Amino acid sequence: MPEYKEILDRVVGEAKRSALPADQRLALAMDKLAVAFGLEILKIVSHRVSTEVDARLSFDNRRFHCQSQIVNRTL
Repeated sequence: MPEYKEILDRVVGEAKRSALPADQRLALAMDKLAVAFGLEILKIVSHRVSTEVDARLSFDNRRFHCQSQIVNRTL
């Protein structure tokens, strides 16, 4: 969808500039994309936004910590 191209380009660019290995850059890009879409939704629906994640990741503390850092840096 063309209306999301700017967001996707920004997120992919940020992930590409990361010093992480390729597989970790992909995970970073997906996390950043979820945060970016959540922020766009917040512009329409105020207060809280919840994004669905793979249930297997629910107890992945390292991944949760990384995602919370992304959100905090973005806000």
